[in-house]
Amino acid sequence: QSENYSKILKTLMDANIHIEYSYSYVGSDLGKTVMIFCLSDNEKAIQVLSKQQIYATDCNDLGMLEAAA
Repeated sequence: QSENYSKILKTLMDANIHIEYSYSYVGSDLGKTVMIFCLSDNEKAIQVLSKQQIYATDCNDLGMLEAAA
């Protein structure tokens, strides 16, 4: 949903965290489209997003490492 994406972008921008690139991933076991970001400061991003009740997952949760092997 675009309002969720906008909330993520605004939160990162307000914290001066830069997005190096992003793309979407479809086909996970979560049953949803997942946005993948490469950020200038991952630890800070996790902290500021969590404060906005936006939670991160990692490649292990998505089974991406096994798929690539």
